[in-house]
Amino acid sequence: TDTALFLNLEQDPFRDATIRQAIARAVDRRALVDRLLGGRGEVGNPGFLPPANPFYTDQSSVAPRDVDEARRLMAGRTLTVPTLVAGNTARAGELLASQLSEIGITLLWVAALITMYTGYDYFRVGLKHIVDE
Repeated sequence: TDTALFLNLEQDPFRDATIRQAIARAVDRRALVDRLLGGRGEVGNPGFLPPANPFYTDQSSVAPRDVDEARRLMAGRTLTVPTLVAGNTARAGELLASQLSEIGITLLWVAALITMYTGYDYFRVGLKHIVDE
């Protein structure tokens, strides 16, 4: 199973690279895998290819969790972001919301069918993982 966090880079606030960097630094990928999957998974990359893909490059050390750095990047800004939640992403979304709240980002839940993602300003919540079966 793969789940991912997608940001709409064509819309504010995600056009701003420092906001995206702050989010990357605020997310504790290991905690998400441990809490959602009972540790039975691999921590995802900032990229979108899973480890089983032949073109995969391990980038897990690119943006390790660093809440102080994330707060510095946010520079006192706070955001409330409409967030699409569909299917089994709700638990991941709750954990992600908790982590992002530490840097001043509040997720505003919007339930949606996966077919509704196209054309919306929101971003999908989840985490990137591969489940060992």
